Amino acid sequence: MEKLGTHDQIPQLLAYFEEGEEFYLVEELIIGHPLSEEMPLVISLPEANVIAILRDVLPVLGFVHSQGVIHRDIKP
Repeated sequence: MEKLGTHDQIPQLLAYFEEGEEFYLVEELIIGHPLSEEMPLVISLPEANVIAILRDVLPVLGFVHSQGVIHRDIKP
């Protein structure tokens, strides 16, 4: 995540460490709500809602990829 530098839609990496075989990231707190609230798994969303969400998410993902980083854990 250090490779990403700064982006106003990506939390800043404050620290990282390993304990045993686990790897931990400490990121800045971002106030908001989880994507799972926007995209509940039990209902279908109208196409316009999906397009609006993707318009917010895909540019950030494009930035991440342009920095040579693969996210590997995108989910609502």
